[in-house]
Amino acid sequence: MRILSVLLCAALIGCGAEADAPAPANRLPPATCPSAEELAPNLLGLLRSDQLAGVAELLGQRLSDAQLETLLAALLDLVRGLEPAEIDALLALTENPRLLALAPLLADLLAFVAGDPARPETFRREVLDDLRRLLTVCEAATLFEATGALLQAPELPRLLGGLADILGLDIVQQILDSDLQSALNKDGFTVLVCNIVAALVAPGFTVADDVVRPLSGIDLLPLDEPPLSTFLADLAAVLSPERNVLPALQDVVCCDLYGVPRCAAVPGDAAPLPRDPVFTWFTYDLFVSAALDFDGLLAAVAALAADPQVEAALAPVTALLRALGEDAELRRALISVGVVLLEDQTARRVLPELVTLVRAGGVEELLAVLRSILKGCAPPALGLTR
Repeated sequence: MRILSVLLCAALIGCGAEADAPAPANRLPPATCPSAEELAPNLLGLLRSDQLAGVAELLGQRLSDAQLETLLAALLDLVRGLEPAEIDALLALTENPRLLALAPLLADLLAFVAGDPARPETFRREVLDDLRRLLTVCEAATLFEATGALLQAPELPRLLGGLADILGLDIVQQILDSDLQSALNKDGFTVLVCNIVAALVAPGFTVADDVVRPLSGIDLLPLDEPPLSTFLADLAAVLSPERNVLPALQDVVCCDLYGVPRCAAVPGDAAPLPRDPVFTWFTYDLFVSAALDFDGLLAAVAALAADPQVEAALAPVTALLRALGEDAELRRALISVGVVLLEDQTARRVLPELVTLVRAGGVEELLAVLRSILKGCAPPALGLTR
């Protein structure tokens, strides 16, 4: 038997956990625990109408018992290391309206990758293929390390807010226009980004020399005025040699460019892999297609990052990310699940269903299930069975 709520339970608090496992201070009495119908009516409706058949098949058939059991056992060990107050902080975060506000933007991003099911050529297969490659080559460790380092940067909220302000500038919107006569068309954007990324892993990288100087070639950009000047100053602080963000990002870039887990493994005579700049093109297409409200996304993420609830939950989140990066067994389990999910035949079915799920309020309902479990309730049966 495999039910979705069991996955949540085992991954985040562990049904059947020992008596001394951490528990929130506001644990609910069993008699007051809500039912599945109360927690996730839309999710249950989608399941019963077979609108999540691909997701059910993924969890029920495509992933093996061994894969799931290894993953869940490792995650449970991590969560058992958290203090009760840390679990309470994570619990509060699941009810944060700023976090819930990101759900529609998540649906838009998934929809852009999934494309139009009636037009298979619009499916962004190349993006998923490259994600699979990164998961396999990097073993996910560098990705977790980079994410954790960024989350700990005190300038992050202001950096995200500044980027939203920059994207809102009329001149930036004109520059990112897809017209071939624009100041920065797709080819120009690709050259700019690729040059900056290549410089990022070179010795002596600085924002002044390797970001500001290339941008200064676009005469229209007001680099000496806010919000650009403020953003670049914050970026320089985050990527300074004294911080741990730059080395973590460099390892991710080396994995992408050279196919090695870390920059230290790049031979002196190495050349970048012969591959298209998939992620750069994907980002540009997102900008010019307006498929994603970048202004709204960055403003929402900046507001979330500055929220006191997020600050309270930051310690357990970064601790979990650090542990995920250090636990080789857990990384292998995550990779095995991720590789299956990103397979072409699986992703073509699952991604459109995830869009449907998110737009039907599935994120809010899954968080409600998670809150119930974190408060000590038994996992409700949601009906994804083997």
